[in-house]
Amino acid sequence: MSIIPQPLTQFPWRVLALLLAIAGFGTLVLYSSAGGSIFPWAANQAVRFCIFTVMALVLSRIPVEVFARYTFPAYGAILVALVLVELIGGVRGGSQRWINLGFMQLQPSEFMKPVIVLTVARFYALLPVGEIRRWNAIWPALVLIGLPWALVLVIPVALGAYVHARLSVKHSAYSLAPWGLVFKSGWFNRTLKLVRYGKIQTVSKVESPFDRRNGMAAVRIDTAGGEMQGHTIEIPYLDTAVAGAPAEGSI
Repeated sequence: MSIIPQPLTQFPWRVLALLLAIAGFGTLVLYSSAGGSIFPWAANQAVRFCIFTVMALVLSRIPVEVFARYTFPAYGAILVALVLVELIGGVRGGSQRWINLGFMQLQPSEFMKPVIVLTVARFYALLPVGEIRRWNAIWPALVLIGLPWALVLVIPVALGAYVHARLSVKHSAYSLAPWGLVFKSGWFNRTLKLVRYGKIQTVSKVESPFDRRNGMAAVRIDTAGGEMQGHTIEIPYLDTAVAGAPAEGSI
Protein backbone atom coordinates (compact mmCIF):
# COMPACT_ATOMS: atom_id res chain seq x y z
CA MET A 1 0.00 0.00 0.00
CA SER A 2 1.41 3.39 -1.06
CA ILE A 3 1.82 6.12 1.51
CA ILE A 4 0.96 8.71 -1.17
CA PRO A 5 -2.77 9.52 -1.22
CA GLN A 6 -4.51 8.16 -4.30
CA PRO A 7 -5.75 11.58 -5.56
CA LEU A 8 -2.14 12.77 -5.71
CA THR A 9 -1.05 9.77 -7.76
CA GLN A 10 -3.71 10.63 -10.36
CA PHE A 11 -2.21 14.02 -11.19
CA PRO A 12 -0.24 14.19 -14.49
CA TRP A 13 3.09 14.79 -12.77
CA ARG A 14 5.16 14.60 -15.97
CA VAL A 15 3.10 17.35 -17.57
CA LEU A 16 3.27 19.37 -14.35
CA ALA A 17 7.06 18.95 -14.23
CA LEU A 18 7.36 20.23 -17.82
CA LEU A 19 5.05 23.16 -16.98
CA LEU A 20 7.12 23.93 -13.87
CA ALA A 21 10.33 23.94 -15.93
CA ILE A 22 8.87 26.38 -18.47
CA ALA A 23 7.50 28.67 -15.75
CA GLY A 24 10.81 28.50 -13.87
CA PHE A 25 12.77 29.48 -16.97
CA GLY A 26 10.41 32.43 -17.57
CA THR A 27 10.84 33.54 -13.97
CA LEU A 28 14.64 33.41 -14.30
CA VAL A 29 14.44 35.56 -17.43
CA LEU A 30 12.38 38.15 -15.52
CA TYR A 31 14.84 37.94 -12.62
CA SER A 32 17.71 38.66 -15.00
CA SER A 33 15.81 41.48 -16.73
CA ALA A 34 15.37 43.22 -13.37
CA GLY A 35 19.14 43.23 -12.80
CA GLY A 36 19.23 40.26 -10.41
CA SER A 37 16.18 41.27 -8.37
CA ILE A 38 12.98 39.30 -7.83
CA PHE A 39 11.04 42.57 -7.89
CA PRO A 40 9.00 43.77 -9.64
CA TRP A 41 8.48 40.99 -12.22
CA ALA A 42 9.88 37.65 -11.10
CA ALA A 43 8.08 37.54 -7.75
CA ASN A 44 4.72 38.43 -9.29
CA GLN A 45 5.21 35.81 -12.00
CA ALA A 46 6.03 33.09 -9.46
CA VAL A 47 3.09 33.98 -7.21
CA ARG A 48 0.64 33.97 -10.12
CA PHE A 49 1.97 30.64 -11.37
CA CYS A 50 1.58 29.01 -7.95
CA ILE A 51 -1.94 30.38 -7.40
CA PHE A 52 -3.27 29.39 -10.81
CA THR A 53 -1.57 25.98 -10.70
CA VAL A 54 -3.31 25.23 -7.39
CA MET A 55 -6.60 26.45 -8.86
CA ALA A 56 -6.15 24.17 -11.88
CA LEU A 57 -5.40 21.17 -9.68
CA VAL A 58 -8.47 21.89 -7.54
CA LEU A 59 -10.69 22.21 -10.63
CA SER A 60 -9.36 18.89 -11.92
CA ARG A 61 -10.73 17.16 -8.81
CA ILE A 62 -14.28 18.49 -9.31
CA PRO A 63 -16.54 15.82 -10.85
CA VAL A 64 -17.65 16.43 -14.42
CA GLU A 65 -21.28 16.14 -13.29
CA VAL A 66 -20.90 19.36 -11.27
CA PHE A 67 -19.78 21.30 -14.34
CA ALA A 68 -22.62 19.78 -16.35
CA ARG A 69 -25.19 20.74 -13.72
CA TYR A 70 -24.20 24.40 -13.46
CA THR A 71 -23.15 25.14 -17.05
CA PHE A 72 -26.48 26.51 -18.32
CA PRO A 73 -27.19 28.58 -15.16
CA ALA A 74 -23.68 30.05 -15.33
CA TYR A 75 -24.16 30.88 -19.01
CA GLY A 76 -27.45 32.64 -18.25
CA ALA A 77 -25.98 34.60 -15.33
CA ILE A 78 -22.98 35.83 -17.35
CA LEU A 79 -25.27 36.71 -20.26
CA VAL A 80 -27.30 38.91 -17.90
CA ALA A 81 -24.04 40.46 -16.68
CA LEU A 82 -23.09 41.28 -20.29
CA VAL A 83 -26.44 43.05 -20.72
CA LEU A 84 -25.76 45.01 -17.52
CA VAL A 85 -22.39 46.05 -18.93
CA GLU A 86 -24.20 47.73 -21.83
CA LEU A 87 -26.57 49.49 -19.43
CA ILE A 88 -24.45 50.50 -16.46
CA GLY A 89 -20.93 49.40 -17.37
CA GLY A 90 -17.92 51.60 -16.77
CA VAL A 91 -15.32 52.57 -19.35
CA ARG A 92 -11.67 51.62 -18.88
CA GLY A 93 -8.97 51.71 -21.50
CA GLY A 94 -11.45 53.14 -24.01
CA SER A 95 -13.87 50.21 -23.82
CA GLN A 96 -17.06 49.67 -21.87
CA ARG A 97 -16.58 46.16 -20.49
CA TRP A 98 -16.56 46.57 -16.72
CA ILE A 99 -19.11 46.45 -13.91
CA ASN A 100 -18.13 48.33 -10.76
CA LEU A 101 -19.00 46.17 -7.73
CA GLY A 102 -17.43 48.60 -5.28
CA PHE A 103 -14.70 46.28 -4.05
CA MET A 104 -13.63 45.16 -7.55
CA GLN A 105 -14.09 45.75 -11.27
CA LEU A 106 -15.83 42.76 -12.88
CA GLN A 107 -15.34 41.96 -16.58
CA PRO A 108 -18.04 39.40 -17.53
CA SER A 109 -16.65 38.79 -21.01
CA GLU A 110 -13.62 37.03 -19.51
CA PHE A 111 -15.85 34.59 -17.62
CA MET A 112 -17.89 33.94 -20.76
CA LYS A 113 -14.87 32.57 -22.64
CA PRO A 114 -14.61 29.24 -20.77
CA VAL A 115 -18.33 29.06 -19.97
CA ILE A 116 -19.38 29.26 -23.61
CA VAL A 117 -17.13 26.28 -24.41
CA LEU A 118 -18.67 24.28 -21.58
CA THR A 119 -22.18 25.34 -22.61
CA VAL A 120 -21.81 24.21 -26.23
CA ALA A 121 -20.17 20.98 -25.07
CA ARG A 122 -23.03 20.37 -22.64
CA PHE A 123 -25.60 21.04 -25.36
CA TYR A 124 -24.07 18.43 -27.68
CA ALA A 125 -23.68 15.97 -24.81
CA LEU A 126 -27.47 16.10 -24.32
CA LEU A 127 -28.22 15.44 -27.99
CA PRO A 128 -28.77 11.91 -29.30
CA VAL A 129 -25.96 10.75 -31.56
CA GLY A 130 -28.24 10.61 -34.58
CA GLU A 131 -29.23 14.29 -34.21
CA ILE A 132 -25.75 15.78 -34.16
CA ARG A 133 -25.40 16.13 -37.96
CA ARG A 134 -28.81 17.75 -38.46
CA TRP A 135 -29.68 21.44 -38.67
CA ASN A 136 -31.49 21.28 -35.33
CA ALA A 137 -28.14 20.52 -33.74
CA ILE A 138 -26.39 23.49 -35.40
CA TRP A 139 -28.58 26.57 -35.03
CA PRO A 140 -28.95 26.36 -31.22
CA ALA A 141 -25.16 26.23 -30.88
CA LEU A 142 -24.86 29.23 -33.21
CA VAL A 143 -27.33 31.12 -31.01
CA LEU A 144 -25.38 30.20 -27.86
CA ILE A 145 -22.19 31.54 -29.44
CA GLY A 146 -23.80 34.49 -31.22
CA LEU A 147 -25.52 36.11 -28.24
CA PRO A 148 -22.31 36.81 -26.25
CA TRP A 149 -20.51 37.73 -29.47
CA ALA A 150 -23.16 40.34 -30.24
CA LEU A 151 -23.11 41.75 -26.71
CA VAL A 152 -19.30 41.93 -26.56
CA LEU A 153 -18.49 43.08 -30.10
CA VAL A 154 -21.38 44.07 -32.37
CA ILE A 155 -23.51 46.19 -30.02
CA PRO A 156 -20.60 48.13 -28.42
CA VAL A 157 -19.04 48.83 -31.84
CA ALA A 158 -22.35 49.96 -33.34
CA LEU A 159 -23.20 52.04 -30.28
CA GLY A 160 -19.73 53.56 -30.23
CA ALA A 161 -19.94 54.48 -33.91
CA TYR A 162 -23.35 56.08 -33.35
CA VAL A 163 -22.17 58.12 -30.36
CA HIS A 164 -18.99 59.16 -32.19
CA ALA A 165 -20.99 60.33 -35.22
CA ARG A 166 -23.45 62.31 -33.10
CA LEU A 167 -20.70 64.01 -31.10
CA SER A 168 -18.66 64.72 -34.24
CA VAL A 169 -21.62 66.46 -35.85
CA LYS A 170 -22.39 68.38 -32.66
CA HIS A 171 -18.86 69.75 -32.33
CA SER A 172 -18.24 70.49 -36.03
CA ALA A 173 -18.98 73.90 -37.56
CA TYR A 174 -17.63 76.36 -40.08
CA SER A 175 -18.06 80.06 -40.71
CA LEU A 176 -17.12 82.40 -43.53
CA ALA A 177 -15.42 85.45 -42.08
CA PRO A 178 -14.56 88.56 -44.13
CA TRP A 179 -10.92 87.47 -44.28
CA GLY A 180 -11.30 83.70 -44.62
CA LEU A 181 -12.70 80.38 -43.40
CA VAL A 182 -12.97 79.20 -39.77
CA PHE A 183 -13.52 75.47 -39.19
CA LYS A 184 -13.70 73.56 -35.91
CA SER A 185 -13.97 69.79 -35.50
CA GLY A 186 -13.48 66.96 -33.03
CA TRP A 187 -15.20 66.21 -29.74
CA PHE A 188 -12.36 64.51 -27.86
CA ASN A 189 -9.35 66.14 -29.51
CA ARG A 190 -10.72 69.45 -30.72
CA THR A 191 -9.21 71.31 -33.66
CA LEU A 192 -9.68 74.89 -34.87
CA LYS A 193 -8.44 75.75 -38.37
CA LEU A 194 -8.18 79.23 -39.89
CA VAL A 195 -7.68 79.59 -43.65
CA ARG A 196 -7.34 82.88 -45.56
CA TYR A 197 -9.16 83.09 -48.88
CA GLY A 198 -5.89 83.79 -50.65
CA LYS A 199 -4.55 80.40 -49.57
CA ILE A 200 -7.49 78.42 -51.01
CA GLN A 201 -6.62 76.69 -54.28
CA THR A 202 -9.62 74.43 -55.02
CA VAL A 203 -13.06 73.79 -53.52
CA SER A 204 -14.84 70.55 -54.41
CA LYS A 205 -18.08 68.85 -53.44
CA VAL A 206 -17.73 65.20 -52.34
CA GLU A 207 -20.61 62.73 -52.00
CA SER A 208 -20.31 59.14 -50.78
CA PRO A 209 -23.13 56.62 -51.40
CA PHE A 210 -24.22 57.15 -47.78
CA ASP A 211 -24.25 60.93 -48.32
CA ARG A 212 -26.36 60.68 -51.48
CA ARG A 213 -28.84 58.41 -49.74
CA ASN A 214 -29.31 60.95 -46.92
CA GLY A 215 -29.14 64.18 -48.91
CA MET A 216 -25.73 65.16 -47.57
CA ALA A 217 -22.34 66.07 -49.00
CA ALA A 218 -18.91 67.23 -47.92
CA VAL A 219 -16.89 70.22 -49.04
CA ARG A 220 -13.19 69.57 -49.60
CA ILE A 221 -10.93 72.61 -49.59
CA ASP A 222 -7.34 72.36 -50.81
CA THR A 223 -5.04 75.08 -49.56
CA ALA A 224 -1.51 76.19 -50.33
CA GLY A 225 0.84 75.19 -47.54
CA GLY A 226 4.45 74.69 -46.65
CA GLU A 227 4.30 70.99 -47.50
CA MET A 228 4.78 69.66 -51.03
CA GLN A 229 1.11 68.67 -51.37
CA GLY A 230 -0.40 71.57 -49.41
CA HIS A 231 -3.20 70.98 -46.94
CA THR A 232 -6.78 69.74 -47.19
CA ILE A 233 -9.78 70.63 -45.05
CA GLU A 234 -12.96 68.57 -45.38
CA ILE A 235 -16.25 69.81 -43.93
CA PRO A 236 -18.60 66.80 -43.67
CA TYR A 237 -22.33 66.25 -43.06
CA LEU A 238 -23.56 69.30 -44.97
CA ASP A 239 -26.89 69.63 -46.69
CA THR A 240 -26.47 69.08 -50.43
CA ALA A 241 -27.63 72.59 -51.28
CA VAL A 242 -25.24 74.15 -48.76
CA ALA A 243 -22.34 72.02 -49.95
CA GLY A 244 -23.05 73.07 -53.55
CA ALA A 245 -22.68 76.74 -52.71
CA PRO A 246 -20.37 77.04 -49.66
CA ALA A 247 -19.71 80.73 -50.24
CA GLU A 248 -23.33 81.77 -49.93
CA GLY A 249 -23.82 81.22 -46.21
CA SER A 250 -22.46 79.82 -42.99
CA ILE A 251 -23.51 77.32 -40.30
